[in-house]
Amino acid sequence: MLLILLTVVFFVLRVIPGDPITALFEGRASPDVIAATRHALGLDKPYWEQYLIYLGQVFSGNLGTSIGEYYRGQSVLAVVLQRLPATIELAVGGMIVASLVGVTAGIIGGINRDKPTDVAVRLYGTIIFVVPIFWLGQILQLVFAVWLGWLLPRVDSQDWTFLRMLLDSILSTRF
Repeated sequence: MLLILLTVVFFVLRVIPGDPITALFEGRASPDVIAATRHALGLDKPYWEQYLIYLGQVFSGNLGTSIGEYYRGQSVLAVVLQRLPATIELAVGGMIVASLVGVTAGIIGGINRDKPTDVAVRLYGTIIFVVPIFWLGQILQLVFAVWLGWLLPRVDSQDWTFLRMLLDSILSTRF
């Protein structure tokens, strides 16, 4: 399954419109600089050769060097490992919130079978299932950060409070 995923990601990134090297230099580099960068990154080789090099590097633990704006020049693996604790925290928090809300709603719905409370619980479950999570996240940010002023619109890592962690946990899962 991992090999299929790596293959799909590799080839999708090669066929989508746009050029990462041109984007890297924001169109301000000479053709010689673009060609040299393409050669240094191995992007001038045929796709099959790039793919074999890519697989070899991924399976040896070398995920490459970031060319993105914020992490340019850093190891991709180092950036991923740096962000892993926050990712685990959000995943665990989301699972806890989802479990608590799901089990509670299930018990309430089961006790009040075919009553208005059960219908409300089922309606809630249906709505939370069909609402896109990215849209819900934006709406919750609008309500809690802009309208109510309870949260800052942007959260830095030193800025965590229980309410922010709870909101992020709610947004990271579906319950």
